[in-house]
Amino acid sequence: MGYFELLPTPEDVSEQLSQAGLTAAHRKEALHAVAYFLGEHSDYYDNEWQRVGEKEDRGSHDTLKQLAQEFRDAADAIPDSPTSTS
Repeated sequence: MGYFELLPTPEDVSEQLSQAGLTAAHRKEALHAVAYFLGEHSDYYDNEWQRVGEKEDRGSHDTLKQLAQEFRDAADAIPDSPTSTS
């Protein structure tokens, strides 16, 4: 999975979500969901690499794993919003 630099960054996604009107809590949840999705796909490619041994599967696993971690880190960096009691 080449062209890592062409993939969206967590900061770009968070900014787009903010521009769409999502609160910090919703952005945090969305980034965690994206990280989970990327992690699941990373696991798939790891399993394929274990099963078949294709070098491209290993590269895909490594790229998606790194990107998933970046999304988790970005989500964790968003401060928790105070809960409202309405």
